[in-house]
Amino acid sequence: MWLLIVVSIVAVAVRRIRLPYTLALLLTGLGITYFKIPLGIKLTPELLLTLFLPALLFEGAMNIDIQDFQRKIKSISLFASFGVGIAIVLTGVVLHYVFKLPLSIGFLFGAIIVPTDPIVVLNIFKQLGISKNLSVIIEGESLFNDGTAIVFFKIILALIISGEVSIKAGLLEFFRVAFGGIALGFLMAYLFSKLIKNIQESFIQLTLTTVLAYGSYLVAENIYVSGVIAVVTSGLVVGNYGSRFISPISKVTIASFWEYMGFIMNSIVFLLIGEEFEVFDLAYHIKPIFIGFLVVLIARAIAVYSLSFLINKIDDTRFLTRIDESIPSKWQHVIVWGGIHGGLSMVLALSIPEALPQRQFLITIAFGVVFISLVLQGLTMAPLLNYLKLIGDKGKNLQYERLVANTIMYSSAENEIKKLYDSKIISRKIYNKYSKEYQSKREKAEKEINQIIKKYPSLQHAQREEVLSAVKIVKKSTLLESFRKGLISEEVMNEINSEIERESA
Repeated sequence: MWLLIVVSIVAVAVRRIRLPYTLALLLTGLGITYFKIPLGIKLTPELLLTLFLPALLFEGAMNIDIQDFQRKIKSISLFASFGVGIAIVLTGVVLHYVFKLPLSIGFLFGAIIVPTDPIVVLNIFKQLGISKNLSVIIEGESLFNDGTAIVFFKIILALIISGEVSIKAGLLEFFRVAFGGIALGFLMAYLFSKLIKNIQESFIQLTLTTVLAYGSYLVAENIYVSGVIAVVTSGLVVGNYGSRFISPISKVTIASFWEYMGFIMNSIVFLLIGEEFEVFDLAYHIKPIFIGFLVVLIARAIAVYSLSFLINKIDDTRFLTRIDESIPSKWQHVIVWGGIHGGLSMVLALSIPEALPQRQFLITIAFGVVFISLVLQGLTMAPLLNYLKLIGDKGKNLQYERLVANTIMYSSAENEIKKLYDSKIISRKIYNKYSKEYQSKREKAEKEINQIIKKYPSLQHAQREEVLSAVKIVKKSTLLESFRKGLISEEVMNEINSEIERESA
């Protein structure tokens, strides 16, 4: 009860002060610790991993558009796998030499601190109208790098405890746990989607999504594959495949429930994170904490810039998705600085066995790095976006988005009324009345869209780029399909590919 009251007060207060909501909760928790005000609950590994994390991950994954995700799947996959691995190795090696830690302990700290929390960054993106594609990369990477980091953490910790360090065994275990989580999450979500086809009651559908979110995590953990990756996969499948079998009313009910779950879970987690900080302990270790923050940031920068370079230089439409991905240099800076660390890092640190001699040192450094990351990176993200000129005209963008939303909404309403009429549920008179009403509203919104595009040529340019990009993808995809069927030679395919690139340049 006290947690909900504090969360509500902070949520109202941040509307009046320019401070990220999650950062305000963190500072509130810090104040609660300083004044020794008991909240009656502590953030434990079991609490976060079993209660909070499945809900947070499922809600985030369910709201990702799979088409947007597919366009950036190669970037997201590389950052969340090789990027995590590179950052762990670099962090571990540097800490080994700087703090004289055993190399295995350095790698363990790398796995603890690598996970990122996109909440602060994405909230800023929404406020400032930042590119959707950049948001997808940051959110998608964060969803999957949580699972990757947890897998690495468990493997490294097991190797430390057993005393047997084998890179080959560790990598084999990683692939087993990670891909096992993907397979299980996909299977459970697919079966869920088939089940709800025959269920119309919205509250039963909602209950089943809750069962899936927590069930996929618990089943995965009990068969020793990644619960986090299973939850993310099941959320993606339900949000993009299972939702086809859910009625419009149920979709609203389910979306509202999970939006609230995401809000309340995030709020409580960040509040409890703040309560875990020991102010004087952090101040006493400020030097090693700051060094740790710099090491982690540099390791992430090396991982992001090197992988982005490879993507920009090597990737083409023939590899996996038929989409040639690219990451502009400005985006790379934002991805690096947007890698803010959060609650998962603290929970992983707290779950280190007490028998490990370096436990308290690792916990203190991890907590300190999380705190600096949230405060420094969280408060400077908006100025960085402004400096890089990635912020659009907020008013213009919002007005345009509202009109697009209205057009889609009225068009969907027309289609729904047509279905009702075709099913003989409503009379022709009622159909004509409401069909004309929504058609008129849609046409009005379309006219206003044309007017705003004329007023702001940049919007027309953005739409033009979207069209050209889509046409380019379709052309290359069709060309590749013709080559695979043996209709054209590789020489002709490469020649026409070059022409397409020149046309879009």
